[in-house]
Amino acid sequence: MRFKVLGPIEVETETRFIDLGPPKQVLAAAVLLCRVGQVVTDDLLVDVLWRDEPPPNALGNLRLYIMRLRKSLGKSVIERSGNGYRLCCEPGQLDSQEFLTLVDQARKERRPTEAADRYRKALALWRGPAFGQHAEHAVLASTARWWNEQRLTAIDEWMQVRIDLGEHVALLPELSHLVAQYPLRESFHGHRMLALYRSGRRAEALDAYQAVRETIADELGADPSQQLKELHQAILTDDPSLAPATELRAEADRVVPHQLPADLPSFTGRAGDLIRLCNRLTQETGTMVISVLSGGGGVGKTSLAVRAGHQVAEHFPDGTLYVSLQGFTPDSKPLEPIQALGSMVRSLGVDTEKVPTDLHEAAALFRSLTFGKRLLILLDNAYDSAQVRPLLPGSPTCAVLITSRRTLSSLDGTDGHSLNVLPCAEALELLTRLLGDERMDGQEEDAARIAALCGYLPLALSIAAARLNARTEWPLKKIADRLAVEDRRLTELQLEDRAVRASIAVSHQDLNHLHSRAFRQCALPDGPDLPVDAAAALLDMPEPDAEDLLDDLVSLGLVESPSPGRYRYHDLVRLFAQEQTAELDSQEDRDKALHRVLAFYTTSTVAAVGMVSPNWVMPGSLLPAEHPGRAHRDPAAARKWLHEHATHMIGAVAHGARRPRSLPLAADQLYLLKWMAYSGAGTTGIVSTALAVIESAVRTGDTRSEALARRILGGVYSDRPPLAEAEPHLKRAAELSRVIGDQQLLADTRYGQGRLHLRQGHLTDAVAALTEAAELCKHLDRPYGEAVALSILAQTYVRNGQHDRALDAIEDAYAASHRSGSSSALGLAAHMRGTLLSEMNRPYEAIESLNEALRVFAAEGAQYNESDVLIDLAKTYRQVNQHDAAIDTATRCVALGRNTGNELVIGRAHAAIGQSLNAQGRREEGHAHLRDGLAILERLGAPEADHILTLLATAE
Repeated sequence: MRFKVLGPIEVETETRFIDLGPPKQVLAAAVLLCRVGQVVTDDLLVDVLWRDEPPPNALGNLRLYIMRLRKSLGKSVIERSGNGYRLCCEPGQLDSQEFLTLVDQARKERRPTEAADRYRKALALWRGPAFGQHAEHAVLASTARWWNEQRLTAIDEWMQVRIDLGEHVALLPELSHLVAQYPLRESFHGHRMLALYRSGRRAEALDAYQAVRETIADELGADPSQQLKELHQAILTDDPSLAPATELRAEADRVVPHQLPADLPSFTGRAGDLIRLCNRLTQETGTMVISVLSGGGGVGKTSLAVRAGHQVAEHFPDGTLYVSLQGFTPDSKPLEPIQALGSMVRSLGVDTEKVPTDLHEAAALFRSLTFGKRLLILLDNAYDSAQVRPLLPGSPTCAVLITSRRTLSSLDGTDGHSLNVLPCAEALELLTRLLGDERMDGQEEDAARIAALCGYLPLALSIAAARLNARTEWPLKKIADRLAVEDRRLTELQLEDRAVRASIAVSHQDLNHLHSRAFRQCALPDGPDLPVDAAAALLDMPEPDAEDLLDDLVSLGLVESPSPGRYRYHDLVRLFAQEQTAELDSQEDRDKALHRVLAFYTTSTVAAVGMVSPNWVMPGSLLPAEHPGRAHRDPAAARKWLHEHATHMIGAVAHGARRPRSLPLAADQLYLLKWMAYSGAGTTGIVSTALAVIESAVRTGDTRSEALARRILGGVYSDRPPLAEAEPHLKRAAELSRVIGDQQLLADTRYGQGRLHLRQGHLTDAVAALTEAAELCKHLDRPYGEAVALSILAQTYVRNGQHDRALDAIEDAYAASHRSGSSSALGLAAHMRGTLLSEMNRPYEAIESLNEALRVFAAEGAQYNESDVLIDLAKTYRQVNQHDAAIDTATRCVALGRNTGNELVIGRAHAAIGQSLNAQGRREEGHAHLRDGLAILERLGAPEADHILTLLATAE
């Protein structure tokens, strides 16, 4: 049985045509054939058959039609499935499927005569427009149009093959009919013009162009395509490329090039990339495969491409072509497309004197020579899309693999794949292959240093290995130590004609002024990456413009973009960029750029912290804004921004500390980083940065900056061992605050001193400091700060056994909290009230109050406060023998302490866990936690250490 849709709907057997019945029944068959193998629902069939006016018994009529069709075609052909019907046919039964198969075979056929015959057989299957009179129905229209377009495309390709075979004279009547039938299909006009020209009718070919030009202008108000214009120009000038290519093609058919470079024996890793690339190159898609392998210089694109080429070579019996396009080769200019075409055409057997010197002629000849051939073409080290585009064959049987530092995203139909540096393990494996197992034996640690200092870049690794192989007496430590000197690293990574610096320089040398400046100066800030908002501030331009520049650098492989709006340099590229900025930008320009980043971060942080924590202390001497900063749409966005930029802010402060003009601004930003420490963003880098600010401030006599930095350093030291280190910094910060008259800073510093004294067990000093802090805040009309100071003062009284005073302080704290309208102040008061109630042996009330505080701090993300509450809550649970709850609570506290770097909290939490475990009889586990807690608390000099020591001694 054979089903026909390429024309009127018909079904036939070997002996007869099958009557499909009345029109609606035929229409139902057409819809099922349109969606052969798919379920067509009852609702859709009813809608097709009766449009908007189905009869009451429409579903019954439909089933009657299907029953008759099944009787005519066989029950197995139309099957019921779910709420619809599906028409099933075997391979070769449907004429449209046979058509596609023949066309696909024709496109893959490398013998033109055979290709033409398959096109002829495919087109002979057509008996008229697809689906005949039913083609205009809404459900069938788009499918019918698609099939009709496939037919025209096949005719177009068939005409081209026959013209290449020299049938131009015989084709003229057929082509005249086609251009009359399809006056706006330019390819048919082009075939006719070429056939006329090759038939010696040059004037008629030129007239044919004028006729189609006028038709297109009248119908569309446009000009002919560029391809048709170029053909017209070639006819005008009697271009040699218009001569029949039959002889050249015959010669090319006898040549099978094998041009891939040798596969590298040291090739390492890239298993996933290799599989993906090989699968893509050998995929049968019906269209030409074009894969672009992009990535920075020295990342190993060519090695991977060559390895893939060798692995898939057997799929390309007509050979492999290789051209180095020299797009980014040191001391070389990119190869001109006409040079590359000449090389490939000659490789296909064309004599040098027969190679066209015109780019378009050579490209046309190359497409003719490669048509129908199964060729793999490796275009290595491409400069840009314009260089590559003329080098692409036109045949779907070819595959093209391109390597480039650019993504070449403007090339249509490409499959892009970006290559990055090697993973650490594969980098070490590459070093082992290059140096040998014996050389690596016992030097694995130094090998890991070499790999890291090379940034896991294959080019750098191979140069380092080559230097070691040239100096066999050198241990690996020798080259590792030399690479560790940052200012000389790029110099060390060069040997003869291979150099990492030169490889990067090729990409940099063609940058215009704006791109070069962006590349150089965006490498100035420290940090793992650079957010686009900070880059815009650094470059002093609008954010969209900065993003465009950086995206261009990404497309060149000079910069990476790990996520939208964030950019980073490979370590070696950063060194090169910093060399360039030191050479090309004045010290003043570099200082100004870094100052702009610092000003941006400071203003943005003030706004963000103010939005997230409106009552957060800002020093009275805070400098006026120098940059508009970043606006934040809501507190959640502001908090997210602060956490994402913490590392970059610390880096900006570190740079600012080294420049007198930026030092005051760096001190402001450092002070604002206090929010990071208490919100859980961490304090990594704050200590060294604060010390740098203090050193510069002392040297330059900047009292204000010194006061701010010492307040921050004292606060950080208050949460790590030994606590005594915090005392001199906080004491000096308080003295300097009085000198500069910044009462806001003084209140905050005295509060910090009070908390430190409380932790040290110096309760009298704590009361004095916290009382002054509360009075200063009251005088400054800062009820939030007053409430916080009074809450900690209450805790001090609790520790001193002065419960009445503690109650008075808590009442005052609640009153100040209500005046401030701050939930966090109320949370702190609730915390202190819970602590007091616990001390007064009212544990259940205490638990309620502590949980109230916990909810407040958890909602605000105040992880320091949250962890303090958890410690007291665990202690209170233990008070009422709820040891499982105590252990869970203290375990949560350990995690929070690690998030914030608060070792005191971690030590107390371990001690709390240990005491509850002991109470449950799990003494071995309990003692382990007690010992862990004791080790931390003793190191910190915390007063609780003595109690834990006593517990352990008593138990033993």
